[in-house]
Amino acid sequence: MSVEDLEHSDSAKRLEAIETLGEQDEAEIERHAKALVGLMQDPDEEVRLMAVMLLDRCSTAALAAHAPVLFAQLVESDDEDVRWGAAAVMKRLDALTLKPGAWAILVRAQADPSSKVRSELMKIATLKFSSVDHEEIIDAHREQAMALLQQLTNG
Repeated sequence: MSVEDLEHSDSAKRLEAIETLGEQDEAEIERHAKALVGLMQDPDEEVRLMAVMLLDRCSTAALAAHAPVLFAQLVESDDEDVRWGAAAVMKRLDALTLKPGAWAILVRAQADPSSKVRSELMKIATLKFSSVDHEEIIDAHREQAMALLQQLTNG
């Protein structure tokens, strides 16, 4: 199994590579965390879900290294499964790691079109940030938050 297999053009090969990687220890999975984060945007739903499942076996430190990509997936993706996967993985991160993208978490927790995504994000918002933090976070990123909210309500 190699990283090239995780990026194979055939989704069956990518899935096979993920399954093989799933038989490995945490350290081996973490070595491929970047590829797994990328596979969260795969066109094949099963590949996306398996990537999220393997990322759940990574340490929080390994996941934290990919927080900016997870935030981008949460803000930019039109795909419900991609946003849900990003939220599911981000739920394991600490508040300090989440703080740069907390505005997106809070906006999407209220306005994401998917109840499944909203539910995951509400868990993060409730567990990681106090209600005082919510107001401060939104105030600090008001322009970005309002643009995302407008996009979600008009989209």
